[in-house]
Amino acid sequence: MRTFPMNRTTSQPQAGQRIVLLDLVTDSHEVTLGQNASRWRQVSDILEDCGPRLEGITVHTKLADMTANFSFKLRGSWSLDGITWTNFSTELAGPIATNGSAISSEYTTKTDCGRHIRFELGTGDTGTVEHGMVSVMVALRFYQGA
Repeated sequence: MRTFPMNRTTSQPQAGQRIVLLDLVTDSHEVTLGQNASRWRQVSDILEDCGPRLEGITVHTKLADMTANFSFKLRGSWSLDGITWTNFSTELAGPIATNGSAISSEYTTKTDCGRHIRFELGTGDTGTVEHGMVSVMVALRFYQGA
């Protein structure tokens, strides 16, 4: 995990904010089940006690060497106690079904930022086994207090 105190627009340090970059998946060969349904797996550790200070999440993705009907998504979920989890109200990225790199708009729904947070990768197909090389990184923007 890398941390960078910076202003998102000027790349200069800004009091009270910190950017944390998490590499969730790097060049992972993902294979679908061929069942026309998403398969989800957890791709991050549980980020404990960070939700209330989280101001935004930006997702950076790369897809390569995909077959015709492969796609993937990223979602977050939150928990108060680390036992019972609730998915964010919308997915953070996807479905992504085109080779190349992309950066999402910043996700800022504060009601999804519970005490603990984790990330899950979902892969999908249209009924046949598909595959692709997936990379996902998230940039978490925190308010640190002045």
